[in-house]
Amino acid sequence: MRGMSTLSKPIVGLILGMVLTGCATHSPNQPTGRTPALIQQLDGAAAALRAGEIEKAERLYMSIATDYPEIAVAHLQLGNMAYQSNRSEAAQQHFKTALEREPGHVLATYNLAMVHLQSARELLADHEALAPVTAARPGLVAIRQALEGLNSPAPHQDH
Repeated sequence: MRGMSTLSKPIVGLILGMVLTGCATHSPNQPTGRTPALIQQLDGAAAALRAGEIEKAERLYMSIATDYPEIAVAHLQLGNMAYQSNRSEAAQQHFKTALEREPGHVLATYNLAMVHLQSARELLADHEALAPVTAARPGLVAIRQALEGLNSPAPHQDH
């Protein structure tokens, strides 16, 4: 911003802020006219989640998912909460629904992959307990070692 007058710097900053806000709030698969009620519900759900009020946040996000079925972020957050409470199947379903609402959603794709990796670890551990001789095959040992090397990071929370 070299060479700009001191008055034009705040104006340019204001314009940039407005453009970035517009980019952050619109997605081709999301409604363009988000209502104040929806914004208020999203803010309330996010605040409850930040405050650790998980049950309240889950109720609010479920209400958003019901009232605004096209909103992917509600399912993304429901999936995160389900994953953190060891409800893998519910987490998978919510991440899949988020992807149906917004195909290519980066966090929903990543989080769904993490849930699948965790499920694979659990199934292979079950297999090892049920059939230790078969589980000792070099191919299965290599798969288990590769999965262990991935360190199972938790799904991302940002949206």
